[in-house]
Amino acid sequence: MKHTLLLLCVVGAHMQALACDVCGGASGSYLGILPRFNDHFIGLSAQYQQFNSTHPVMTGAATPVESANYTRSITAWGRFYPLRRLQVFAFVPYVYNTAVEPTETVLMDGLGDVRVLANYMVLDTRDSDSRVLHTLLAGGGIKAPTGRNDVVNTEGIILSNMQPGTGSWDLVANINYTLRAGKAGVNADASYRYCTTNTRDYRYGDRVNGALTGFYWLETGSISLLPQAGARYEYSATDGNLR
Repeated sequence: MKHTLLLLCVVGAHMQALACDVCGGASGSYLGILPRFNDHFIGLSAQYQQFNSTHPVMTGAATPVESANYTRSITAWGRFYPLRRLQVFAFVPYVYNTAVEPTETVLMDGLGDVRVLANYMVLDTRDSDSRVLHTLLAGGGIKAPTGRNDVVNTEGIILSNMQPGTGSWDLVANINYTLRAGKAGVNADASYRYCTTNTRDYRYGDRVNGALTGFYWLETGSISLLPQAGARYEYSATDGNLR
C-alpha cells in the first residue's frame, strides 16, 4: 500500500486525513515550532484522523470489504538538554484506533511506538543584534517497536494499517529550521523514516514528512500566544508482506 497526504493546519485544529489507506501506528511525525527554546519541557499532543478503506477480495469473499477507520492518539513528549547545543526528544504515544467493518468493529488500542531523537544546533543567531534571526536543528534517532502489531479481527486477519505499532525498529533523520523577523516568522520541518522488516516479515514503506508553517508572536501581559497556519505533506512508500 502507498499513500500521499497533504494537510492544511491551523493552530488548535486538526484536519481529517481523507482517502488514506495507510495511517494509524505507521504514521510519521514532525517537531514543528518548538516552545521555550532554551529549556527542558514536557507536553501533550493529540491527533485524530478519519478515512475509508476498500479491502480487496479475499478467499471466501464475493465483493471487496468497505471499512470506516478512525485513529486517535495522545502523545506525551518532551525535550532535554544534555549539552548546550544538543537536544534530546522523546515521544511516548497512546493509540486508540477503530476499524468499523460491515460485520464487526475492531478496536486496536494501547501504547504506541516510542521514538527518541537527538538534534544538534547547527545554527543559532538568536543572541545577535540582527532583526532577522535563524535557528537550524538537524539529527535523528530511532523508533522502537513498543506498540502491539498483532491485533486481528474475527476472521483472524491482521489490519496492518490500523495497529498501535509497526513491530519494527526504524531509523529517523530530521531537520528543523526557523526564521523570525520581529514578531513574525516561518518554520520548515522535514523528516525521513527508514523502516525495517518486523517479526511478521511485514515491512512498512519508508516515510517522508514535511511541513511549512507561518506564525506571529502575540503578548498580552504575562501571556504569550503564537497563532500559526501552514501546510503539511506526508508520503509513504509501498507497504508489503515479504512472505
